[in-house]
Amino acid sequence: MAKVFISVLGTTKYNECFYCIGEKPLCHSVRFVQEALVNHVCPNWEKDDRIILLATDLAYEKNWKDNGHGDGAPGLATLLRSIKPVLRASIEEPVVIPFGKDEGEIWEIFDKILNVLAIGDRVTFDITHSFRSLPMLVMTVLNYAKVVRNIEIEGIYYGNYQARDVASNRAPVFDLRVFDNLLDWTIAIDAFLSSGDASQAARLAQRKADTMSRAKKGYDPMVKPLRNIASRLDEFSKTMSTCRGSAISDSVNKLKNSIHETNNIKMDPAFKPLLNHLEARLETFTGSKIDDGIRAAEWCAQHNLVQQSFTILREFMIGYVCDGYGVDPEDYPMRKRIEDCIGNDVHAWSDHKKNKRKNLNEARIEPPLMVLKGKPELLDLFGRLYDYRNDINHAGIRKSPSDPKTLIDGLNQLISQARTLVLKN
Repeated sequence: MAKVFISVLGTTKYNECFYCIGEKPLCHSVRFVQEALVNHVCPNWEKDDRIILLATDLAYEKNWKDNGHGDGAPGLATLLRSIKPVLRASIEEPVVIPFGKDEGEIWEIFDKILNVLAIGDRVTFDITHSFRSLPMLVMTVLNYAKVVRNIEIEGIYYGNYQARDVASNRAPVFDLRVFDNLLDWTIAIDAFLSSGDASQAARLAQRKADTMSRAKKGYDPMVKPLRNIASRLDEFSKTMSTCRGSAISDSVNKLKNSIHETNNIKMDPAFKPLLNHLEARLETFTGSKIDDGIRAAEWCAQHNLVQQSFTILREFMIGYVCDGYGVDPEDYPMRKRIEDCIGNDVHAWSDHKKNKRKNLNEARIEPPLMVLKGKPELLDLFGRLYDYRNDINHAGIRKSPSDPKTLIDGLNQLISQARTLVLKN
């Protein structure tokens, strides 16, 4: 995994200034922001690392080569190669890019940026002299490369010469990586909310911590709470996908608490609404085990975890019946007796309805029910729930299996029916 510094070279005749991050100049007074950033970012790089400039033909003539403006001044190529101590990273010939005057040229620039990136590169990008739409294109290609090249972004710099302090001739340099981080977190949390999978958020938090550790920039108050949130998201999603019924309420509470912890630290402003959005999606979980079980079944159904949803709904509805008889749902021997009774009642009720349709004499007699007597809504719910769950758990290898739409529609109807029954009682 090599380190790569990429910058866009402009055509202007630049004036000298001290480029600074905070109060600290990156190096001596320079004309080119690239010289300051290379001094700051690349001094300890190795020979396999690369420094790459993107330049139009005109920018190459004006600012890469010496005497580009007819004043005898050295070009950027000479200045970079004269940095002391001598850079070990390779300084490559600029990649010539078109002006970007139409869509075809913009796609050509996209391809040229992508093609300088290898799998696993750790990239620092300077967008100071990126013209017109190029900064947006850079952000797009970098995020694209995260997927197709598995790159990591270690810095996105912008040197603002126009905002310099005239008296001291100091110009600020901003690291815009926070916006890249925000975009990553937006995608990760959206992936969790839409699919229920938190693995992307967990990887993101670990990557941020690793990047800070390599950079040795010291303590960042955002790292620990974001790692906690990612860890709790991962725990919650695995709790759902593996149907850990007894852990659902506790897992949700831990995730909520980790979000609340961010209230006491200074965070980038845009993170707060993102975390508030995540918290709002968890508000339906109340801490009551039966309620949370139904909410969990609903969550799984919404995130296409259909088999898990059927399993969770079945177990928590059995727990609901146990609770109605004063039986601890986690007292396994007693729970098993209640479960067997429910199964017997469902079969008896099913036979009763078949006889009723056939107008047999037995249909006039109420079947002997053990725990669901006088509970036709529960009998209907458990009857359909058991049938659908058996169908999906046996992969449809049965007589007259249901099609996927029937299973999903039936699941949503059962969840709605269960919620109504539990809330009513």
